[in-house]
Amino acid sequence: MIEVFNSNNFKFLSFFSILNLIMLYGCSLYLNYISISNFHGIYILSFIFFSVALFNISFGFTTIVLGFFSKLLNNKEIVSIESEKSITSKTSILFPIYNEDTSSVYSRIKVLYIYLKLHKLLDNIDIYILSDSNSLNIILKEELAFRELETEFGLSTNLNYRRRINNINHKSGNIADFCKRYGNNYDYMIIFDADSYMSVSTIKKIILEMESNSNLGLLQTYPQVIFPRSLYQIFSYIHSIFSAELYVRGSEFWNGGQGPYWGHNSILNINAFMNFCLLPKLPKIGPLGEKILSHDTIEASLLRQAGYTTKFMFFDNSSFEETPPTLLDAFKRDYRWCQGNLQHFWFIFVNQFGTKNRIYILLGIISYLAYLFWFLFLLSTFYFV
Repeated sequence: MIEVFNSNNFKFLSFFSILNLIMLYGCSLYLNYISISNFHGIYILSFIFFSVALFNISFGFTTIVLGFFSKLLNNKEIVSIESEKSITSKTSILFPIYNEDTSSVYSRIKVLYIYLKLHKLLDNIDIYILSDSNSLNIILKEELAFRELETEFGLSTNLNYRRRINNINHKSGNIADFCKRYGNNYDYMIIFDADSYMSVSTIKKIILEMESNSNLGLLQTYPQVIFPRSLYQIFSYIHSIFSAELYVRGSEFWNGGQGPYWGHNSILNINAFMNFCLLPKLPKIGPLGEKILSHDTIEASLLRQAGYTTKFMFFDNSSFEETPPTLLDAFKRDYRWCQGNLQHFWFIFVNQFGTKNRIYILLGIISYLAYLFWFLFLLSTFYFV
């Protein structure tokens, strides 16, 4: 029998109760501004646009407020495994790359390999460079850089390079190909982006956490922004310092052990991933069909649907990533994310997908539709002038 009033459900209901109160207050202020007597025609449309757009701001504000009180009342680390324990499992660290800055990627790999060796973890951890690059110049650089690593460290099964000729489904296909070829040799896999890094102490910590909980399908770390150079990166860095941790803490409060997956700086139970995270092809309808672009959200939903827990580890960890150097680069990235999140519309109607999975999907869709509704709201306000 399902326990309706358990702790997780209470937090979940508390979050959305606060969110609804903020929404009602914001909507009442706007109604007071336009007055009930004028509530017709363009005013009704304006109110609808405002209400949908306000939801996104209310959601972020509510999450950060809950994150603040969560930190104030319970300043304990979610993952609390003794680092002195020995790892007994086998883990693969994956670097899926596609026409990246070779020197930057390989410098991270080299540092990681050295520290894994210093901490005597190479018996339990292997590194795979999974290339989908199709630029001849970059392919040559990647292979030469890998040969240099082999020359420096010697031939080793701990360090592997594989380039796909046919890069079907891009990153998700690259990881799926790894799982098909090598997945049965490992218990877990840690996925990096080309611009991300994790300290060896954090790597060991998340592996030990996975070993301690067989029902844990995914552990997502919170990557901190590093190496800010441009003005945009500096703003991103400042944002990560002041609000990002509170936002993630707030998310952890209401999601109740059903956290999201961002596709990198995370560890997954590879057996659960292989058995339950096979991605379907979407119907062929314009840009919202065929290949799933934002695969990570759906993979986390599939793990939760299969009964696995997905968790955050968001502080006292050394997990890092860089951000796009310019606002234009950020827009290009957000365009891909927007298309990927809108594709998730198809999964709202999947049978037995779970309420929280549907809410995660809706939140992702609304987060991008909110910009459109703010624009429509601003257009509608010209009528009032």
